[in-house]
Amino acid sequence: MLIVDVRMNGGGNDQLALGFAGRFVETPTVCEQYRYRTGPAPTDLGRLTSRVVAPRGPWTFRGRVYVLIGRSVFSSNESFVAAMRVAPRVQLLGDTTGG
Repeated sequence: MLIVDVRMNGGGNDQLALGFAGRFVETPTVCEQYRYRTGPAPTDLGRLTSRVVAPRGPWTFRGRVYVLIGRSVFSSNESFVAAMRVAPRVQLLGDTTGG
């Protein structure tokens, strides 16, 4: 069993966050979908883009994982939480994220 506490992490780098989450998945999996605003109106949105968490490195952690989350989770840490949400054997515990 592994406990990962990210409650007070305001974010940083999406590549690092998704790379770490990649140690907990065995197949590439869509973890987020997003659109960027392309104009001033709320309906001015670009194409829907998927973010994928992919296996990383020669080994995968296959034990039970608990991720502690809270309202101080922002930015790339939210990407990490989204990636962990789709990983097998992972349970998110705590409050909602900040975003």
